[in-house]
Amino acid sequence: MVKWSTDKILIGQTDLITRILQQFNMDECKSVKTPCNSNFLNELESGISNQVFDKTLFQQAIGSINYLAHHTRPDILFTVKELSRYSTKPNQCHWNGLKPLLRYLKGCKYKCLVYTQCTTKDKLTGWADADYANIKDDLKSITGYVILTFGNPVCWLRKKQLVVAQLTTEAEYIAMNICMKQLRWITFVLNDLGCGNIQPTL
Repeated sequence: MVKWSTDKILIGQTDLITRILQQFNMDECKSVKTPCNSNFLNELESGISNQVFDKTLFQQAIGSINYLAHHTRPDILFTVKELSRYSTKPNQCHWNGLKPLLRYLKGCKYKCLVYTQCTTKDKLTGWADADYANIKDDLKSITGYVILTFGNPVCWLRKKQLVVAQLTTEAEYIAMNICMKQLRWITFVLNDLGCGNIQPTL
C-alpha cells in the first residue's frame, strides 16, 4: 500500500498482514501492545518441549513476517530475527513465542511508514547500538541500526556480529562500523543524485 499527498507519503502492508493472520488462523485473536514480552529471550532459550512443532508451518510464518520486517515494519525486526534462530528445529515453546508477534500485528496492521518533507538540517543520520553477548551459545553480540535520510527511515538492520566482542564498548564500535559503511554507500548515492555535499551524522 502506497498513499501520497502534497506533503507526505505513506507506505504499509496492511493487506499482507491480514493474509498472514488468516493463513495461521490468528485473524480473530486478541491484539497486544508489544511484539514480545520482557522475558522473551529467556523463554526461547530455556523453552524445553517434547512436543515438536511443524517445521514447515513455523518457517512459513517466519518467512512471511521477516518479509514485513525488512520492507515496512522495522518495529518487529528484533523479535522475528530471534525467532528465526529456531527455524530448523522448532517446538511448541517457539510457536508460543511467535503468537504474541502475530497478536501485535493484528493490533497495529494499519501502521505504516510516513515520509515527509525535510524538516531537519541533517540530510543523512545513522543511529547504531549493540546488545552485548546477546547470543548465549556463542556469546556474540547483536548489531542494530537505523538510517534516516532527510529525517525519514530508509535502511535498518539487526544482525549478529561475526566476532566475539570482549567488552561492551567493543561491541558498540563494531555496530558503529557496520552502520558507517552503509552511511558511506548512501552518501555516494545521494551525491550522485545531486543532493549536494552530504555529511552524514552517526
